[in-house]
Amino acid sequence: MAKVIQWQGDDTYDQEVVGESHYQDALRKLRGDERRKYTTARLVCESNNPFDDQAVRVEIGGKTIGHLSREDARSHRVLLRKARQGGAIVELPAVIATGERGVSGVYLSVTEDDLAAMMSAKPVSTGMRLTDRVLIGLVIVLACVGITLMVVGFGSAGSGGVQPTPTMGKLSDYLTRVP
Repeated sequence: MAKVIQWQGDDTYDQEVVGESHYQDALRKLRGDERRKYTTARLVCESNNPFDDQAVRVEIGGKTIGHLSREDARSHRVLLRKARQGGAIVELPAVIATGERGVSGVYLSVTEDDLAAMMSAKPVSTGMRLTDRVLIGLVIVLACVGITLMVVGFGSAGSGGVQPTPTMGKLSDYLTRVP
């Protein structure tokens, strides 16, 4: 299950949703007799969308009611990646507004504070990131190589002490010269 991020929004509903014309029946059921229905929407990354693998679906009450525009969907996904929240679901305030002809549109409330809070949030994963694991592995390998070179490269038993070896160049060159 994807992590759910709560955005607070404010009294401005200026983020448009596109494609609502295809979901008028669902919107009618969701708003009932109200001309303005204030509710909560979900933004869900929809990578398996047959028309756009970068789509972001907008849901209200578990029903699809539209999508973010292509441009907004890509910006949303970039924001999630930068915040290390890729694939997370965002819940935010929404309004279903119905015009004189009975056609409904959906508008979302997004604030800079919501975006800033998400960018300053800690990553979802509490474990080590892959890059951290790779760096730790590299340090361990280099330490082992260094210890091996010290053991092989400095004098032998009974030599009267540790003798530094001259610089040998590449490790592969050194290994071909040492029996």
